[in-house]
Amino acid sequence: HSDMTRTIVMGHASDLQRKLYKVVLDAQLKGLAAVKAGTTGKIVDAACRDSIAADGYGDYFNHGTGHGVGLDIHEEPVASPRSNTVLEPNMIVTVEPGVYLPGEIGLRIEDSVIVTDDGYELLTHTSKELIEVKG
Repeated sequence: HSDMTRTIVMGHASDLQRKLYKVVLDAQLKGLAAVKAGTTGKIVDAACRDSIAADGYGDYFNHGTGHGVGLDIHEEPVASPRSNTVLEPNMIVTVEPGVYLPGEIGLRIEDSVIVTDDGYELLTHTSKELIEVKG
C-alpha cells in the first residue's frame, strides 16, 4: 500500500486558504524533521501538533499525525499523542497533519517515509506547492 495527500483549491485560493496551507505545511515539515529511528510516534505528533497550536489552530487538528503503511493502509506504528511506539529503521510511516474549520475548510498534507537511523527517506515526491485549479 501507499498513502499521500495533497490539497487542491478550485479557483483562486483565498487569504485564509493560503494562511492555513502554510500553517499545515510548516507543521508537516517539523513532523518530518522529527522522524528517525529511536524516537516515538508521540514525539512526531507533538512536533506537528505544537506547531499548529503555536499558530492558533490547535483546536482544529483533530486526528493523529500519522500511521504505519505496509500490508494494511493504516497500521502500527501510529503517531498520536498516546503513542509510545519506538520507530525502528525501515518502518514506513506517514506524516499528515491537518486543520479542519467546521463548515468552512479542511486541508491536509501527507507524505510517506522510510524511517532511517538518522532521519527518513522520502517516498512521496509530489510537489507540496498549493495547487490552484483555474477553471
